[in-house]
Amino acid sequence: MPPTILDYAFGLMGFVNALVIPLIFALSFAFFIWGIYVNFFASQGKPDKIKAGKSFILWGIFAFFILFSLWGIVNFFVDSLALDRPLNTPTPQFGETGQ
Repeated sequence: MPPTILDYAFGLMGFVNALVIPLIFALSFAFFIWGIYVNFFASQGKPDKIKAGKSFILWGIFAFFILFSLWGIVNFFVDSLALDRPLNTPTPQFGETGQ
């Protein structure tokens, strides 16, 4: 049986959920750590850089909270609506003897 549109959709959804989203989280975390380094450790005690670093940390934590919340909400709906399983299950046939 050739693949259907749903098979491609489930494959794409699995790819995005298993690879793309974690890659976005990893890149975001790396950028967050780099920003902390630039604004605190490499700032040489400059007050304006330290103030910018505090703001960067606050917005970074807020962004991580939003990312994880949205990913959790999407996964909740995917699991609740059974969107992670193929829909081509066999339908029961009534009145047949099965022989």
